Amino acid sequence: MTSILKLFLDIALLRRGPEDVPVSRGLLFWTVVAYFALSMALVANVGDANGGVLPVITGIAIAFGWFRFLLARFGRPERFVQTMIAYFGFSLLFRLATAPLVSALAPYADKPQDLPTGLMLLAVPVSVYQVFVAARILRAAIERPMLVCVLLLIVQSVLEFVVATSLLGLRPGDTMGSLS
Repeated sequence: MTSILKLFLDIALLRRGPEDVPVSRGLLFWTVVAYFALSMALVANVGDANGGVLPVITGIAIAFGWFRFLLARFGRPERFVQTMIAYFGFSLLFRLATAPLVSALAPYADKPQDLPTGLMLLAVPVSVYQVFVAARILRAAIERPMLVCVLLLIVQSVLEFVVATSLLGLRPGDTMGSLS
């Protein structure tokens, strides 16, 4: 287990990529379970445990569907398991590392205009780094330019937002998907 966490850390620190992840459906399952559990703990920590399950599950499902589609579209379906383990493994560590920031930002979900400048200045580079690492994982999987991968991840985030706000009836601050 320690070696897997170190691998996820190395992916987060740009030392390794999804190609270094073992192809294991069991590892994928447990990585997603751990990601889900941590996400639910964070949702409970910010005071919305009742509305949190559906957005987290929706974010996971959209990530799975979107990556499955992209890998098939770009002719790399065999990379799905490794890519998803790398993506959710990185996301798990990222969520854990940014939990204090998420807690500090939570009170401003309904009134972003009151967000202190210092928190905003901290949140922006953290978010950019998250997108960069996720795009790097996607780039290794589909072998496309970084800009294309960033744009594809933005489309994923828009899909999560649309589903959460339109179909699930959630407010924008309630979404806790993979890239939020």
